[in-house]
Amino acid sequence: MLQLKYPYPYQKFINQPLSYTKRNNLLSRAYQLSSWNNIPVNADIPSVAPVARLWQSVKSLITPLQRTATSRSNVDEDQSAVERRIQEYYDQRLNKKRNKWMFKPINGTTPHLKQIFIGRCWDFVTTKRKNLQDPDKLDCQEMWKVFSKSFAFKGPCDVTYDDYTPFFNLYKEKPLNNRVLFWSGTRELTHAYSRLYDKFTTLEDTLAGFLMNGLTWCGKKEGSGIDYKSCPYECSKQKPFWGQAAAKLAERARGVVHVMLNGTRQHFLDKQIFPTFMDDSYLAEQQLPSLPIPGVTEFRILVGHSLHHKSLERCDSLTVLELENRAKARGLKTTCFDNPYFIRHLLCLDNPADPLCLFKIPDQNTLI
Repeated sequence: MLQLKYPYPYQKFINQPLSYTKRNNLLSRAYQLSSWNNIPVNADIPSVAPVARLWQSVKSLITPLQRTATSRSNVDEDQSAVERRIQEYYDQRLNKKRNKWMFKPINGTTPHLKQIFIGRCWDFVTTKRKNLQDPDKLDCQEMWKVFSKSFAFKGPCDVTYDDYTPFFNLYKEKPLNNRVLFWSGTRELTHAYSRLYDKFTTLEDTLAGFLMNGLTWCGKKEGSGIDYKSCPYECSKQKPFWGQAAAKLAERARGVVHVMLNGTRQHFLDKQIFPTFMDDSYLAEQQLPSLPIPGVTEFRILVGHSLHHKSLERCDSLTVLELENRAKARGLKTTCFDNPYFIRHLLCLDNPADPLCLFKIPDQNTLI
C-alpha cells in the first residue's frame, strides 16, 4: 500500500481548498433568488475549473488517449438556471397542494422487523462493541421494547422527536476523533469510501443506524400497533428517529469532521434538480447545530460530481456557500474541496476504461 504524506488524499496540488475571498452572506431560509446575487464564482481557481483545465497543469503527463477525456469532462450548468430550479424545488415542498405525493401510501413496515432489530442489535454489541460505552449492560430485548413503544399504537405521522428519546438514552457511544463523515445525496459513494479503509464513521455505522438502515416502519392506533400493510411515504422516513440519530453522531465528533456532498444532484430521468445542501436535511437541522465546537478543529466539505453530467454546484457557490457560511457562523474552521481525486477514483471503479478515468496526477502520494 502506498504511504501517503498527507492524511487525506485531496490535500495536495490542484485539490487544495479555495483561498480567495468569500462574501459572508447567509442565504435566507426562504431561498429567494436575490439571496444568491453577486456570489463570487472564479473560473480561474483550479479547484473549481472544469476538468479540462486540470489537464493543462499536467499536460506533459497526458497521453493522446487521455486527451480524449477533455472533450467529455464535467461542464458547469448555467448558475441562474440552477438557482431557478432549486427555488422550484423548495416551492414544491412548501406548497401543500403540490406535495400531496409526499404522503402517498407505500409498502408497510418491513416484515419480521422485531427479529431483524434484535439480531442486528446482538451483532453490533458483539462485533462492534469497541464503539460502545459499557456494551455488556445492553439488553437487546429491552431495547426492542423501548424502541417499538416509540411508534407503536400511534398514527404513522404522529410520532415526535421526543418519542424516541427513551430509546437513545439506553446506550452511549464513544467519541470519534477525525472519523465523523456526514453525507447528503452521496449515500453509496460515501459508504464505498468509508468501508475501504475503515477511517470514517457514517450515520449508518452507529448503533441506531446499523439497527434500522434500509428498514421501513410505522405505527397504527389499532390491532397490533404496527402497520405492515402501508405507510405514508413522508412519514415512513421516520425523521424523528433519524434526526435524533444524526444529532447523536454529531455530538461524538472530535477533531476534523468531513461532509460529502453531491454537486450534480438531480434525477437523471426527469431532470429534477435538488440543492446540494438542503435546508431541511439532517445535516442542516441536526448535525451542524449539534457539533461540539470546542472539540471540532475543522469542518471539511467534499463536493463530488457525476461523470459526464453537468456540474450544478461547486465550492463557494449557491447552497454550498450557504453551508460554508453556516459552519463559519458557528465558529468552525471551514474548508471546501471540489471534485477531489478520491471521488473520481471511486466513480471510475465501475468503468475504468471511461475516457474521463484515463487520467494521471502529478504526485502519486495522492492516490489511495
